[in-house]
Amino acid sequence: MMPTLRLFLASSLLAVLPSAFGLTIAGSDLLKPVVEAPLQQFSQQEGVPVTLSLEGSQKGLDAVTSGKAPIALIALPRGEQPPADLESTPWAFLVTSVVVHRDNPVEDMTYNDLIEAFSTEGVAESWEAFTSNSSWSIRKLSLHTVRGNSTVGQEIFKVEVLGERELRAIVRPHDTLATFNRDVRDTFNVLAIMPTTRLPENLRAVPVGRGGTQRSFAPNPQNVLFGDYPLQLPFYLVYRRDFAATAEGKKLLTYLLSDEMAEKLNAADVMPLVESEREDRLRRLQ
Repeated sequence: MMPTLRLFLASSLLAVLPSAFGLTIAGSDLLKPVVEAPLQQFSQQEGVPVTLSLEGSQKGLDAVTSGKAPIALIALPRGEQPPADLESTPWAFLVTSVVVHRDNPVEDMTYNDLIEAFSTEGVAESWEAFTSNSSWSIRKLSLHTVRGNSTVGQEIFKVEVLGERELRAIVRPHDTLATFNRDVRDTFNVLAIMPTTRLPENLRAVPVGRGGTQRSFAPNPQNVLFGDYPLQLPFYLVYRRDFAATAEGKKLLTYLLSDEMAEKLNAADVMPLVESEREDRLRRLQ
């Protein structure tokens, strides 16, 4: 795991306190705004007291390992896996998209392309650097970043692509998806880094790859799940084996893997586990 991203994920870790009654769900503070209300509703409807301690992935993992919590929602950079002595499943993903106008002919972009466009070391000024299409090559680049619900999407891009490089001064930042969509509605030459795969009809996400002999992949659920699409931060459900055998454990895991929770995640620009995989894991809980 790259040091910068590890420090970012650990920056707000606090103590995880065990719950005297009911279930303690530990894990990533990045998910708290997304899951707090749905889990409170689940608790009320199912009569299962739930205490949320979403205050950091490492602390959450430690809480499950030590027995202070039966389950955690943790963030792990692409390629890392939860401990083998715990039950786990991929659950959701923060995905950063590289976005262009839907009519833009560019087929894909490599890390070097993105460095040329967005970093202070880059010299690209027009689409000529990325496409030979004559009607597009003369167009100036219009560079944008979108913060969205958190800064994690930009952090993923900086760590994975830019490294120690800084963004160019000509990159225009936007705090929300709404302001970005309003400002670039009629901009054909847009190139943007966005923390979502839910895009308006006038925009599309381009496949991204590291370059060289490696292929580029689009940010669809299958490519994200298998780790082929690189600009992502996966979240895992990690839980104790004995927890899944309890009535409360089955209820909670079933809800976390439900279509209802998947809709909540999508609405918050967090990509849920692909439906077929969720169904497979639900069958295993029966």
